[in-house]
Amino acid sequence: MARRIELDSACPKAKTDDLLVEDFGKEVLLYDTRKDRAHSLNESAYAIWKQCDGKHSIADLAHDIYKTLPRSEAETLIQLGLERLRRRGLLEDASGLKAFDLSRRQLLRKLVIGAAAAGLAAPTIASMVAPTPANAFSGLPNGTPCSSNSQCQSGFCAGAPMGMCAA
Repeated sequence: MARRIELDSACPKAKTDDLLVEDFGKEVLLYDTRKDRAHSLNESAYAIWKQCDGKHSIADLAHDIYKTLPRSEAETLIQLGLERLRRRGLLEDASGLKAFDLSRRQLLRKLVIGAAAAGLAAPTIASMVAPTPANAFSGLPNGTPCSSNSQCQSGFCAGAPMGMCAA
């Protein structure tokens, strides 16, 4: 049972509070400082997120972002991107958006191949949880062979360059 976003009434708004944005050319990294999550968006996903200002409908987004695709295919790609943004908490108020069924693999595969043939990429987002500072530290425990102070949890390598981590 595929549920679709209402094209005429939904005007999604991107979440911008508590986000750090870093542009790396063909990818953009959004870091959610509240949830300690990093999201890497490709150009298509970023274009969708950037234009979600609460004023543009899905049809507007499709027309602006995927100009060379037929309208129905462009709108489906926008819905796919919005669903991916919604699931990662990157939209402000997604209550007006109905869930988009991502399980229609055959249709999506055909659509993605068509977009690629037109030189366009389907919106993709890769997310990960950032470790807390305590979990991010990965030094060697005391009594482990080491070659420099920076390798040891204690910060001291006794007998470097061929020593042991010590307290």
